[in-house]
Amino acid sequence: MKIKLLFIASLFSIALLAQENAEEVKGPWTYQGITGLNFSQTSFTNWSEGGENSVAGNVYLNASLNYVKDKVSWTNDLSTNFGMYYTTENNWRKNIDNINF
Repeated sequence: MKIKLLFIASLFSIALLAQENAEEVKGPWTYQGITGLNFSQTSFTNWSEGGENSVAGNVYLNASLNYVKDKVSWTNDLSTNFGMYYTTENNWRKNIDNINF
């Protein structure tokens, strides 16, 4: 009996979720972007061949802002990247930094 009641209640709840999508107002500007944060670590224990423990981090952003209206179009792209790493021998060092517009 409980299973039947649960099944009937779930059928009615599906109807409650149905709704029309609102119209999206589109302007001449569009934005797209992606960002990320990466970390890595290497650790050597009792390693006789060499190697060094290290920690590294990297953050990046790629974005574009575009304008399109009638016969006019404008495109802006931004790409940034920054990273550092740490080793016991060299301490903190920058290994990448880019800004491209």
